[in-house]
Amino acid sequence: MRIVLLTGRNCLATVMVLRKLFEVREISEIMVVFEEKDIKLIQLLKRQIKNIKKHGILWIPIRTYEAITDVISNMRNQIRNIFKFPMYANGYCDSLEKLQKIYPFLLYRTRNIHCKDSIHAIKKFMPVLGIVCGTGILKPSVFDIPLKGSINLHKGKAPHYRGQPPAFWELWNGESEVGITVHLVVEELDAGDIVLQDTIPIRRYDTLSSLQGKLDRLGAD
Repeated sequence: MRIVLLTGRNCLATVMVLRKLFEVREISEIMVVFEEKDIKLIQLLKRQIKNIKKHGILWIPIRTYEAITDVISNMRNQIRNIFKFPMYANGYCDSLEKLQKIYPFLLYRTRNIHCKDSIHAIKKFMPVLGIVCGTGILKPSVFDIPLKGSINLHKGKAPHYRGQPPAFWELWNGESEVGITVHLVVEELDAGDIVLQDTIPIRRYDTLSSLQGKLDRLGAD
């Protein structure tokens, strides 16, 4: 069975999901479509204004936190590359490029997952199932290509918690647990029929970062 993984995140969380897919015997080939978006400043500002209107002024510290963690993550990766730290004995890696040295898969990079070239590449691969893992909002022209459609790995307990960021609103609302949801991809955000759902408890000393790490592991499993 051919699988296409659609993602906009070249990070450890995506790698964890991909490694689990290689353990599934029924999967014969995997194609990863990685969308590297080149977002213009005006587009970014419009998006943030829209989110502030939707979530309130609280959105500002949320984005500040995410920006700081992204910078730290990028610095860590750059340091590893500069000093050429070897992979761990268990084959640890935190990027798609490093994973290609361990497992064979097709990596297709694009600036626009909905452009003609991207759609042609996915159709040419002829996937049976699509797996969405950290992309923007997809259109039917992409998620309907696989023979059996596409499923999305959403880090939140749908339908109560849709969208981003993972675990934040659960913490803010004093929930006792966070969850992941695997659902069919439809045009409405995180609204497709639920295929699988699981939760983990929020411990006393859990932070946003620790919970997001736990959700990454739970989602991969």
